[in-house]
Amino acid sequence: MRIRRIRLAGYSSIEGSYLANERLAYGRVCNIRDYLNTNYPDLYRYPVDIIWVPEDWDGLSHLLRNSELPEKKEVLEIICKIRSSDTRESLLVKLNGGRAFWYMERYLFDQLRRVEIEIEYDTRQSLAPFKENDPLIYNVLEKKESDVSKNVPKEVNETPKADATQLPPSPPPPSMEKEDVEPIFKYKENRGETGKPLFAIKTNLLSWIGVLPDFKYTTPLANVALEYFVTPNWSVELGAAYSYWHYNHDQEFQGISGYRLEPHYHFSLSDDWLELYLGLYGRVGDYDINRIESDPETGLKQEKSTNYTGNYWDAGLSAGLTFKLGRGWAVEVGARMGYLTTNSILYTREGKYNWFKSRQPYDKIKVTDLNINLIYIFR
Repeated sequence: MRIRRIRLAGYSSIEGSYLANERLAYGRVCNIRDYLNTNYPDLYRYPVDIIWVPEDWDGLSHLLRNSELPEKKEVLEIICKIRSSDTRESLLVKLNGGRAFWYMERYLFDQLRRVEIEIEYDTRQSLAPFKENDPLIYNVLEKKESDVSKNVPKEVNETPKADATQLPPSPPPPSMEKEDVEPIFKYKENRGETGKPLFAIKTNLLSWIGVLPDFKYTTPLANVALEYFVTPNWSVELGAAYSYWHYNHDQEFQGISGYRLEPHYHFSLSDDWLELYLGLYGRVGDYDINRIESDPETGLKQEKSTNYTGNYWDAGLSAGLTFKLGRGWAVEVGARMGYLTTNSILYTREGKYNWFKSRQPYDKIKVTDLNINLIYIFR
């Protein structure tokens, strides 16, 4: 026996983006190929073919038919009738409130992440007894009895012989002892986190330390956002920010609120650890700002001659990068830019009383936010 061909097939499960799964399946099969080449250097003698399957829907269908999933009939029907992978996954996530998808994540998806190794052998007949007109014998040559090896049995010498030079000894295959094969199948790729993200909680660290987009400083702004993943690529983020601070012995005050809605589309850039997102956002809120300042003549601090309050809204584009750190944690760096409009009421303070001064409209396209978000992702 000798090896004719080796085939390696890498597979990935169905959750996540198709591009990320393609990279996972390709990387998985290449890692196994490199492992074999390192530990079995004689493999260079044989052709090695590799293929990769980004999303193994056929394998999932096979596992479902032998599973105890109550909704397996509905799941198989979706897989059979829907051609788009993203649409399939979206429908499976929604099926029965997500319980069917949760079952597959827990019991089936891990079996889809694998590399299959197929070795095709070839059997050849060398110098051994054979019958006349045997179809396995080819290139039969007439030779004198003296040309035949003495090791060939007598009955072989009495019949036409195959030229031994036409059938050179086959190179021995790599050792197939158990201790040699076992490490191949013990090999396990570090796949990182698995499972479709369900939702994420995030907070902007720059707002907590009072950094504005123009890199000026103000009073800390408490903020939190909840991001819900409709599909692995599409998500909707709801954010809120609020501050109500009296400080500097109650001489200054900052009151700000903001409520934001922001859909995102996510692009995988490097497997599953780096993503780019693009989004649209809209936000409404109000503000009331009182400050004190130094008198340029006396150097003493006094209340500003004008303070301002009012409502605002802004809308525009957002973009950023998400760096996944593992175990659910991630860091997001991004910015928002859009149209901001408000009609401020300027007023002065005298003792306990506020006196209306004027109105001042403000409309501008500007960078409205810089974000360094700390994120925890639930899957």
